[in-house]
Amino acid sequence: ERNIDYARTYKVNHPNTKVFTRDIKKLDPTKFEKVDIIVGGPPCQGFSLAGSRFKDDPRNQLYEEFVRFVKEINPGEFLMENVPQIAQMKDQITKDFEKIGYKVEAFLVKGEDIGMRQKRHRYFFYGHK
Repeated sequence: ERNIDYARTYKVNHPNTKVFTRDIKKLDPTKFEKVDIIVGGPPCQGFSLAGSRFKDDPRNQLYEEFVRFVKEINPGEFLMENVPQIAQMKDQITKDFEKIGYKVEAFLVKGEDIGMRQKRHRYFFYGHK
C-alpha cells in the first residue's frame, strides 16, 4: 500500500501481516516467501462508477503487477477482485493469467445473494494450476 495512513490502518487491524508502503512496481516478488494462494485487488478507480472512469487511467493496468507477483511466487491458486466494470477487460486479464500457466474462472458476486445487507457487487478472477 503506497498510502502510509491506509497501510497503518491495515497493520493495526492485521498486526501479524507484513505491510509494504512502496509502489508495487518497485517491489521485487522474488524477495517474497512462497505461499499457496495470493489474494488481492488492484486499484479500481479507473473502472469504478464512483469515480471519473477514465478508460486510459494508468491504474487500470496495475492488474499486471498482480500477474507479475503471481508469476514469480507461483502459488497453486490466486483470487483477484475488483469492481464489476473490470469485466470489460476480462478477456485480456484471463489471457495474461493463462500465459503464466493458470486456468481462470471469472465471475460476478452480488453481495445481496450471499447475505450482505447491501447491494455491493464485486468481480472475481479465480485461478489455479
